[in-house]
Amino acid sequence: MNPGLGIRDLHEKGITGQGISIAIIDQALLLEHEQYEDNISFYERIHCGDNSAQMHGSAVASIAVGKDIGVAPKSKLYYIASTYGHFTPTDFELD
Repeated sequence: MNPGLGIRDLHEKGITGQGISIAIIDQALLLEHEQYEDNISFYERIHCGDNSAQMHGSAVASIAVGKDIGVAPKSKLYYIASTYGHFTPTDFELD
């Protein structure tokens, strides 16, 4: 569970994202994920058509603020869940 790119060295020097806030706009988020649930300061769904959590947003949140794998594990996460388009009878059209 090493994030690589020398991130652990930065954490050992005290550079952990403490006092920093990160905002993400992505698909619906799994709010109870052990990696980032304690970092979530704000979560809102705006025009979100997802009925359940999707993979991409959870992966991005884990990489950003995950306690074991995150680049900035001590930062706060502000998250907007949204769908970037709509389903048609034959396709998905991006807005």
